[in-house]
Amino acid sequence: MSIAVVDSNAAAAPDGTVVTFSISDSTLGSLSASAASVKTGVASVTFTGAASKTGTETVTATSGTSTTTIDIIIQPTYTVTVTSTPSTLSLGGTASLSATVIDSASANAPDGTSVAWSINDSNLGTITATSTTVSGLASATFNASTTTSGTVTITATVGSYSNIVDIIISPAATGSIVFTSATPQIIGVKGGGQSATSVVVFSVADINGNPVADGQKIDICMKGPSGGRLPSAGGEYVGNLVTVKEAYTDANGNGCYDTGETFTDSAGGTTGVYDSPNYAQVSTVGGKATITLQSGDVAGNITLFATVVGKSLSTAAPTISVGGGVPTDKSFTVAASKLNLPGYNYSNRISTLSVYLADRFGNANVLTGTAVNFYTNAGATVSSTGTLDAQGKTSVDWRTQNPTPPAGTYMSATEQAVVTAMNTKYGTPTTINPHDGSASILVTVVGEEDFYDLNGNGLYDAGEPFTDTLPEPFIDSNGNGVWDDGITDLWEQYIDVNGNGAYDGTPNAAWDSSKVLYRQINLLYTGSPKYVRLKLAGANGALPSTGAFAIANNTIENFTLLVADRNLNILTAGTTVTVSISSGTLAGTSTVTVGDTNVTANPTEMNFSVSTAFNASPVVTQTVITVTIVHEGVTYTYSWNGTVAI
Repeated sequence: MSIAVVDSNAAAAPDGTVVTFSISDSTLGSLSASAASVKTGVASVTFTGAASKTGTETVTATSGTSTTTIDIIIQPTYTVTVTSTPSTLSLGGTASLSATVIDSASANAPDGTSVAWSINDSNLGTITATSTTVSGLASATFNASTTTSGTVTITATVGSYSNIVDIIISPAATGSIVFTSATPQIIGVKGGGQSATSVVVFSVADINGNPVADGQKIDICMKGPSGGRLPSAGGEYVGNLVTVKEAYTDANGNGCYDTGETFTDSAGGTTGVYDSPNYAQVSTVGGKATITLQSGDVAGNITLFATVVGKSLSTAAPTISVGGGVPTDKSFTVAASKLNLPGYNYSNRISTLSVYLADRFGNANVLTGTAVNFYTNAGATVSSTGTLDAQGKTSVDWRTQNPTPPAGTYMSATEQAVVTAMNTKYGTPTTINPHDGSASILVTVVGEEDFYDLNGNGLYDAGEPFTDTLPEPFIDSNGNGVWDDGITDLWEQYIDVNGNGAYDGTPNAAWDSSKVLYRQINLLYTGSPKYVRLKLAGANGALPSTGAFAIANNTIENFTLLVADRNLNILTAGTTVTVSISSGTLAGTSTVTVGDTNVTANPTEMNFSVSTAFNASPVVTQTVITVTIVHEGVTYTYSWNGTVAI
């Protein structure tokens, strides 16, 4: 120990100044000297404690008339031994700890000696803070973490003496594996323009429901449309790219390679590791097993199976769809919510045009974002372009407005036959052209021509049959099936795909993987009732409104009614036509509700009869046949006067 000696001015005492030392109990220890001289302001002696006695020793230092004291606590020398039962725990387990404390004479520490307990990482668990000895033994309890495994170091301390023991906390047994995500779950074939990879994640938990420790091995098995073809042959694969597919013995018959099954190593593979595009092994990180799936040349559905190595725990990811990525001509479909609209009477009547597309494999869900274009020769589309959604569908609204359909352009043989028949039967004008009420909408998309995949490799190969479509789409306004020269029919717009300023209509006799595909849909553009004419069934010519007929007693007379718009086309869907008579008995069709159609030259004709019963003394009575038409909320009434004998 050292004593600093200063004078009354706090200056260091001169070297050589003598300081005397004494102790209060010589049985507790001894001093190396009873006096020491000051050197650079300090006087020092050494105190040595007794080997087998404890207590408090008071040391007194005196210099001249100044005295000071120092208390020294004498403790025994202890040996601490720590044990754990057990020394290995699972997550959430408990261990009993014992600290044996003996002194230098191998005697037990006095009862009540305090032992402090501590651990090196609080994430691994908790321990009793302090305990006291009984017959030299102190006990404590360690509770392992329920989530974190590893090795924990426990320290028992008595005074300045301590010792340690390690406890291994093992992960809980794996209890479950479940599919978590596939991003994205819809991919395209390799090189098809869509994402060709999907990141698939499985969650692996222990029996307590907590994420398993990092490093748990998981076998991934893939079953897909290529039938396990190597990537070099257009097959899909999981994990790293491989160049071989090794044979194995499917011991459990599940159709997948599992770790531990016998396989044949082959040249080009990794020695001692099973190689196949259908198989990969991954390790968990944070309770997640993650694998990347790469598509090949063939579309279809892929399923991934995940198995915990060494455990009978497996799961499957939901189907991951692989599509061709581009529309194909055979799938191109256009539909309309309304086929007949009253455009000659009303503007802004809407028909929703819906386009449905799929790729060559019939998958519609791989075409998201593909642009579809619309062109029309009458009315207007609210948008000229639509974008396919995740179901391969897009829609735009077409509305009635100027211009109306082009007039006088063309009449088909069927339409001409109807015009002639209606003229003969009812006297309607021969100048009517039903095709004048036909609006044409052209729909286009960039895609590929159809082909028949003879070898099933997912690709077009020379010599395989295909459908050779026209190189440039056009609006067939007159409905004759060919593009007219723009002089004969000014309305027949075409899309100049190659930009040469001329229409090209000859197929190129080659399969095209990218070209403008098209469809045309026609809508009827109709008006209010124009031609409402009645005739007797056995004769031609429309009846006048007055004196139209005379029906004798006990007679049946058959009538035919024509209802059409200005172009001899059917009225809009929902129009009702009702026939009634004031005297006589009406039979046959007396009411018709018009359906929706875009067929031209398809007027409504109704057949009904009026009869009279036998009467020995009949009386000729005036009667009226009334036709009531309700069209787009407006009522139109027509009547024909005649007589009946009743």
